[in-house]
Amino acid sequence: IAALKAQLAELQRVDAEKTDNRRAEAAAASPGESTLEHHTMEAADISPGETFLLVTRTEMHEDDGARSEARRVLRSLLGLASLLNRTLILPATTSSPGAVHDGTRALDGRMTSPITSRTAVAELRRLGLRTRPAGFLSASLPEELRCSHVRLQTPRGLDSEQLAHALRHYTTTRILEIDNPQQSYCGPSPRASSSLLRTEAALDTLIAGEGVVAANALLGQCLHSLREEEVDQYWDMGKCKAHRVHVALPMEILKLPKGSDLLVTFSTGGVATMAQNWVLALRKAGVAEGVVIGALDDAMVAACKERGLPCVPVQGDAKTVAELGKCKEKNVRKCPDQYPMMSTLKVGFYRELLSQGFNVFACDSDAIFMNDPRALMHQEPWIHADLAVATDCIDVPGDAQHPLLHCDFNTGMVFLRGNEAVLNFTEAWREKVANAKEKRIRDQAAFNMITKASPGLSQYRDASGKDVPRVYLAARGGESNPLRLGVLPLDRFLNGHTFFVQHVHTLPAAAPAVSVHM
Repeated sequence: IAALKAQLAELQRVDAEKTDNRRAEAAAASPGESTLEHHTMEAADISPGETFLLVTRTEMHEDDGARSEARRVLRSLLGLASLLNRTLILPATTSSPGAVHDGTRALDGRMTSPITSRTAVAELRRLGLRTRPAGFLSASLPEELRCSHVRLQTPRGLDSEQLAHALRHYTTTRILEIDNPQQSYCGPSPRASSSLLRTEAALDTLIAGEGVVAANALLGQCLHSLREEEVDQYWDMGKCKAHRVHVALPMEILKLPKGSDLLVTFSTGGVATMAQNWVLALRKAGVAEGVVIGALDDAMVAACKERGLPCVPVQGDAKTVAELGKCKEKNVRKCPDQYPMMSTLKVGFYRELLSQGFNVFACDSDAIFMNDPRALMHQEPWIHADLAVATDCIDVPGDAQHPLLHCDFNTGMVFLRGNEAVLNFTEAWREKVANAKEKRIRDQAAFNMITKASPGLSQYRDASGKDVPRVYLAARGGESNPLRLGVLPLDRFLNGHTFFVQHVHTLPAAAPAVSVHM
């Protein structure tokens, strides 16, 4: 083992020396510039496949605290640009949009240390770092570059290994925008290569200067989480393609009055029996009209005709149809490459129904209604909600006191009111699923990302200023018009644990169960 370790260390040393030599040769071959701004290129000079990194714009002011924070932002960005091998787009000040961010002034001596621009530029080149000016994105960019722009929010305190793992799905994204990089990136991991350690040390020296800022204060504290970290939030900033879904509603649905409540599920042919059971449970609960199954493949359309089920074909674009056809499993959930596409069709199906003026009570086909839920959504407090959703909680007493918002919302049971706010929301929801780089971001993950985005949920108050129980304002990812979101009660909208294990519906004074999500 000792011999192998020694061989590995020697290989890393040789590799690091080769990397340093290549960088030094590149720096020597390039003419020096007098300012950091000149150490950049125009949009027309973009290299094929070149990828970029920038920070989400934040307010910066001319005070000592902001300057110190700006240095930390710049330090973390330089470290990330080196780690991810991306060209860094320099941040700009809010007071002078065309200028380089305050933090970069540490490189020309006006704020922290007497490091000249020429020295800084040479050092950045020696380290293999590339930069672009702050106004780079305001230029006319090629469509392939402009459309490949994603903004991310990651957990705090990640080291180089953890952050590289969290961002592994975004290596081909051309423009990567990071929220609060100074909080996300904490420096090299304990297993970092000697080359990375040398680069990080050089960046500390460059930004900290001659002892003005301690090097260990430039980056956030590592939290040393043992789990595999994932991205907390993502936003598709390119928004170059809309993923429309096509639905031809039958006359028995179209003739219903606008504002009617539809009870909706979706299914592929592989789970047609489950969808049939869903319909039979509704009929047993006394629901005869306004019931719709979205058929996601030809097998389900055929099963509906054979079994007399109320289905409508749901179709995406040609690419979606072709990709779904590659799944040979009866249950699409077993096809991780295709399942997100089914989620796109599912949410798109809901939006098409909403656009026709209907309200939608949507659920998975493994969730059955034990009672008719429609009247409930037109009573207090639900009448105030634009949408209402179940949760994955199992603490019934806790939920009865106050909704447990730390639990994930479960989109296997959600009520959507057919108004403009919900139409806009479902549009954003569908696109978030469709444009996700990560296969784990399906309809439920995307729903939680949008509704729980900063600044988070806040209690909704009616016109008199009174709190409306179980109804909250969701920020919708920073949109100006928040969504009124209701959290369905756990004792009436049951899940597998609360029904089969806790038997909540059999407890004394238990309210009649509305549904059970298996």
